[in-house]
Amino acid sequence: MTAVIYYQFFQHARLLGEGSVVAPFTVGRQTDAENSPPVSVLDLPQNTRQYISNECIGRKLVIVPISNRSVPRLSLKIDLDDSGNISARNLHRAVELRLRSDELLRPNEQTLLGTSGSICFPDQYELCLMRNEPSSSEYRDQPTTPAFKQKTNSRAEAQAHPQAAYSTGTPPNVRLPELADGSDSSHYLFSESVGDSADLSSTRLLSMMGGNRAVNHQEIAIRLVRTALEAFKEPPGSKEFFAAAGRAAIQMIDLDRVAVLLRRGDAWECRALSFRSGLDQSRAAAREFSQTLLKRMAASGQTTCVDPNFEDQSMWRSITEIDRAVASPIFGNNKEIVGALYGDRLIGESENNQPIGELEAALLEVLASGISSSLAIKQEQRLRSSMAQFFSPVVLDQLRADRTLLDGRVADVSVLFCDIRGFSSVSEKLSPAQTIAWINDVLTTLSECVLAHDGVLVDYIGDELMAMWGAPGKQADHAQRACRAALDMLAQIEPLGAKWNHILPTRFGLGIGINSGPASVGNTGSTKKFKYGPIGNTVNVASRVQGVTKQIGVPGLITGETAQLAKSSAHFQTRRLAKVRAVGIDKPIDLHQLGGRETAPDLCRRYEEALDAYEANNLKLAAGRLAAMVQDYPDDGPTIILLSRTVEMLTQPDRKFDPVWSLTQK
Repeated sequence: MTAVIYYQFFQHARLLGEGSVVAPFTVGRQTDAENSPPVSVLDLPQNTRQYISNECIGRKLVIVPISNRSVPRLSLKIDLDDSGNISARNLHRAVELRLRSDELLRPNEQTLLGTSGSICFPDQYELCLMRNEPSSSEYRDQPTTPAFKQKTNSRAEAQAHPQAAYSTGTPPNVRLPELADGSDSSHYLFSESVGDSADLSSTRLLSMMGGNRAVNHQEIAIRLVRTALEAFKEPPGSKEFFAAAGRAAIQMIDLDRVAVLLRRGDAWECRALSFRSGLDQSRAAAREFSQTLLKRMAASGQTTCVDPNFEDQSMWRSITEIDRAVASPIFGNNKEIVGALYGDRLIGESENNQPIGELEAALLEVLASGISSSLAIKQEQRLRSSMAQFFSPVVLDQLRADRTLLDGRVADVSVLFCDIRGFSSVSEKLSPAQTIAWINDVLTTLSECVLAHDGVLVDYIGDELMAMWGAPGKQADHAQRACRAALDMLAQIEPLGAKWNHILPTRFGLGIGINSGPASVGNTGSTKKFKYGPIGNTVNVASRVQGVTKQIGVPGLITGETAQLAKSSAHFQTRRLAKVRAVGIDKPIDLHQLGGRETAPDLCRRYEEALDAYEANNLKLAAGRLAAMVQDYPDDGPTIILLSRTVEMLTQPDRKFDPVWSLTQK
C-alpha cells in the first residue's frame, strides 16, 4: 500500500500551499535548524530525526515560519493504519486542536480521520489531509471560517494601546528577609510545576473559538471560572494559595513562569514562584524579572503587558531572555499597591508566540484581585486573632464596623484592677512550673469573666489584671458591667481553690478596685506591641482603690462615682464604707463595698447609720452603734476599723476631727 498523503493548508479561506508527503510524518512550525520554507516537506537529517513512541520519524511538514509561534514546533504525527485510514496524534502537551467535525483533539490523543479529514490550528489555520489527490476544489472551497477575529498585531494598534517595556531587574532570592507583618518570607517562596493536565489555557481557548463551528461560550466561561476558583480553595494568604494562583495563571494564560511579588518600598519580594511543566526550573528561576514593567504597572495602577514586536528594540536588547510578560497589581485595604502577580514567557522555552492580549490580561487581573481579597482576609483574621486577646466578640464586631473606635479620644469608662492575694506565699512553696500553671489558670478564669461582660482586657501586671468598660464602643451601663464582672471573679475563688487544693499550701483570695470617670483611651502601648486601654486620674484612683482592699478588709471596693452609676442594678448591693485620702491622690475618695444580693441588708443599713454619725462628729452615737454591731457581726472588718477610729477620736479630744481617713500606704 502506497503511504502517500495529500495535503492542503489554508488560512482565512486562502490556500497557502499544497502537496504530498509519505507517511509517517510530523507537522509543525519551522525551527532554527530547519531551512525548508512553509508550506513544504522537509527530509530531516539523520541527527535531527524525531523519535515518537520509539519510532523514528524522518519527514516533517513545515506549515508556518519560525516567527509564527502560535503553532507549536511539533504539533502532529500523521500516519496510516492497516486499513489505509489517516490517523492523527496531537503531540503537544497543552494545545488542543479541533477537527472539522468540531471534536477536540486533546494533547497526546489520537484519532482516525478516515480517507480524508481536516485539523484546525490557532490563528484560523486549517490542514486538510486526503488519501486521494484532489482533482477539484472540493476542499479548497470549504476551509473553516473563523468564528471570531483575533486582535491584530499591527504597530498602529500597538501605538493606540501603548504597553510597558522591560528593563533588567533582580532575580528571585531563595531566602528573603522578614516582612513587615513579622513573617519570614522564605516560608512562602517555593517552586511548583504545572503539568499537562491543565484544564484551560489562552492558546487552547483561542483554538476552541476559531474555525467554522459553533462556539459554546457557556462552556468556556465555566471552565475559566472553575480554573480560577481552584486557586481560591486554599487558606487565604497562605503559600498554598499563592502557589495555586500561580498554577491557575500558567494554565489560563499559557505562561512559562508566574511569581507572586509583594512590595516593600521600591523593592519586590517573591512569595511564590511557579513554573510550567518541563521547564528547566533552575535556569528559569535565574532569569530576571522586569523592574521597569513593575514600575510602570505600579505607576498606572493597572494590569500592564508587553510584546517585543511593539517595543523599542534598543530597550529590548538587554533582556532578550524574556519573550512576553504581564503584571497585575495586588491592592491593600487602602487601595494601595502592595504587590503584583507577574508572569512571562521565556525565549527558547515557550511554545506560545501569541501576544498577551486583553483576554489574558483580564484573566490575570481576576487572579490578582483574588490575591488582594485573600491578603485582606488574612489581615482581618490576624487582626481579629490579636484583638480576641483583649476584646469580646461583641466588641470585635463593633471594631470591625468602625475602625475609628481605636483612635485616641476621651471617653467615660469604668476601670477595674484585680490583684491575687496570697500569690507570694503560694509561689514560694510551689515549683516554677506549678506556679506558672496555677497563675495562668487563675488569670484565664478571671479574664473570661471580663470578656463575658464585654470588657476590654487592658493588661496583666505580674499577678494583677487590669480591665476597662465604656470603650472602644460606648457602653451606657459600663459601671454595672464592671461590677457584675467583679462579682463573677469573686465567685471563682472557691472553685479555683478546690481545683488546686492538692498542691496549694495556703488559701488565696482577690482584691478588686473599680472607679468610673473620664479617661484618655487608645493604643497606650507602642508600634511594636499593641495595648488598648485608658490613662489618666480615673485609672490612678482605681489602682489605689484596689490597694485599699487590703487595709479595709474587703475583697471588692468601688468608688462613689461607680456606685452612683450602678445604683439601679438589682444584681448587687453596695455599702458605703468611708472617705479616704489615698497616697498620691489629692481628692478624697468615697469608698463602697461591692457585694452580691446575698449581702446582709441589715449589716449595710446599720453600718451606714453609724458612718453618718461618725462623719457628723457624733462620736458617742457612732461608737454605741458600732459596738452593738460587733456583737452581731464579729468578723466584719470595716465595722471593727470604724469603731477603732471612733474610739481613737474619743480618747484624743484635743485632736482636730477629720472624717476623711488618711491612708499611709498604697
